[in-house]
Order: sequence, then C-alpha cells, then structure tokens
Amino acid sequence: MIDYLNQNFVNLKINKDENQALADQFGVQGIPATLFLDAAGEKVGEIGGYLPSDKFLTELQSILEKSKKFKE
Repeated sequence: MIDYLNQNFVNLKINKDENQALADQFGVQGIPATLFLDAAGEKVGEIGGYLPSDKFLTELQSILEKSKKFKE
C-alpha cells in the first residue's frame, strides 16, 4: 500500500486541529479525511472516514483512474 501511494501520489499529512482554515477551505468535516488534489489545488477526490486497507486501495485506484480520464 505504501509503495502504491508513493508511486502515484504526493503524500502530505495535515493536522486538522492545527490547520482549521485549510480544513475549512476543503470542506473537511470529520477525521480521518483523505483528500486528492490536482496540480492546481482543486479537489478531485475524497475518502472520508476509516476504510480497511483493501477497500482503501480500491478507492485509491478508482480516484487515480478517474483523474487520468479527467485529464484526457
């Protein structure tokens, strides 16, 4: 899973409690929240809440595929 993330995404962890303005900017209501942004900083996907690793990976793959189709 970590290898997949590192190969396909730029990963950044932000503490919502310490960066409330940023959380508000992207509409983060609860944690954990995993957001996917494009190069322009626009949100292109989101995973809200906890998912088991297999379902999380499936969601990652889906978001990556959708973002590739969007670029085309």
